[in-house]
Amino acid sequence: MCATASFPKAGMIGDPIFRVIAIIFFVLVGSSLVAFVFAPAIEGLVRSLYRTSEKGAGGLGRVAFLILLGIGVFFLYYQLYIHGPESLADAAMRN
Repeated sequence: MCATASFPKAGMIGDPIFRVIAIIFFVLVGSSLVAFVFAPAIEGLVRSLYRTSEKGAGGLGRVAFLILLGIGVFFLYYQLYIHGPESLADAAMRN
């Protein structure tokens, strides 16, 4: 598979060396955002919702939260597997 197939905007860069540098930069910036911004934010949100549901409804709230979280993760995995990663992004974010 050609690297420009994964990064169609990188095909606009004519020089192959600069294209590779741009792709490496995109991957590093994207993975850094996920690792240091999005993952901790999602973890904090899930912890907060878990604590709130446990305080509000006790053990039943904890079980209900975990079931709903499992359903949500399964739904996202289903969308990703059946319809592809573009189904998880809205139309404005697609190329």
